[in-house]
Amino acid sequence: LQRAQALCGGIAGDDERRQVIAQSVTQSLHLAVTACRCSQALIGQVAPERGRGAVIGVFTLCGSIGILIAANLGGQLFDAWRPSAPYIIMGIASGLLCIASIHVYVGTRIRRASLT
Repeated sequence: LQRAQALCGGIAGDDERRQVIAQSVTQSLHLAVTACRCSQALIGQVAPERGRGAVIGVFTLCGSIGILIAANLGGQLFDAWRPSAPYIIMGIASGLLCIASIHVYVGTRIRRASLT
């Protein structure tokens, strides 16, 4: 937390706002690293052995591009709308992704059941 606060030391505003931003940065970095490691392990299990390195490389590239876009958009929303805007938008996006995942899972189970 102290390292993140030091990184945010140049941000204009009161100490409470700097502390909130520093905590957000720390939590986001932790979640990003954890999610990246877990998802690469899952891809490693699913991808064919011959092309596994290429699949993981493309996955990492797409994730990096997504992080750049999300960070830029989140910063703009933070400044233009409200400090909680990036979290609200990501929560909505995560909820929609969860619903889509359940839909695909149920659809796949129904198709498998009808084939047997």
